[in-house]
Amino acid sequence: MTIPIKATGSRYYKYSGVEGQRLEWLKAIVLEHKLYFPKLSQLNDPPDGRPKLALLQSHELVSYLLGIFLARKPDSTSTDVQKAEADIRWLVERNGPEKVQRDLVGDLIKKLDYRVYSLSKRYDNFGLWAKYADNHRGYCLEFAAEGFLGSNSYEVTYAENLPINITDPADREPYFLFCKRPDWSNEEEVRILLRPLGCDPIVVIEPHWLKRIILGKDMPEDHCRTICEWAAQRGPELAVMHARYDELYQELTLVSNARSPGAIHARP
Repeated sequence: MTIPIKATGSRYYKYSGVEGQRLEWLKAIVLEHKLYFPKLSQLNDPPDGRPKLALLQSHELVSYLLGIFLARKPDSTSTDVQKAEADIRWLVERNGPEKVQRDLVGDLIKKLDYRVYSLSKRYDNFGLWAKYADNHRGYCLEFAAEGFLGSNSYEVTYAENLPINITDPADREPYFLFCKRPDWSNEEEVRILLRPLGCDPIVVIEPHWLKRIILGKDMPEDHCRTICEWAAQRGPELAVMHARYDELYQELTLVSNARSPGAIHARP
């Protein structure tokens, strides 16, 4: 399993739509500086953040499960251990190693008490505008890689999740949390983990970590007005950019809002 690499970018980006409650969620980010970290089960790729186990032989499973028993009950007598080993062996023989390991995966997933915040490395990713920002009708947030956001950001590796051997202590680090299938490589993801799961899913950030909001080229005008009003109310005032499609260069350009501080009117 590949060891996660610390992200080194200076800016990271979050794409989103504004349909349903998402516009109110954006308001909480802009005016209250609150980010919501979803659970692993809320991610859109079923294998994402899930361990893939190397299949074990029956005797390996018996030894592994007996080790769990001894760790939980270190004061067990030799009679207790013999009985536990016999019960475990019967369980494995009765159900088969595949069924037992399927149950083990389920138990491991329940114990993965992490939340994750996914960001990308650039704002002009057409695929992400289409998929996550409601086909250019949403927005993209630009964060500075500072403080908590910078020190806890790690690159996502795009590769098939290698099976881990649960009997090997060297394989027990949760590096799989930073590995996604190659199908998703266009996302160029940077990931921040939050643990434990039972903690508050809302993280309050420093206002100056959020640098700009980029409004999609096809965002409805009423949403544009609302977001610009929020940005102007914010302290410090949030720079608002409007994405435009350049037919000549076939790329996105950024145009500043009239009230937006420190913005540009040129190709990025």
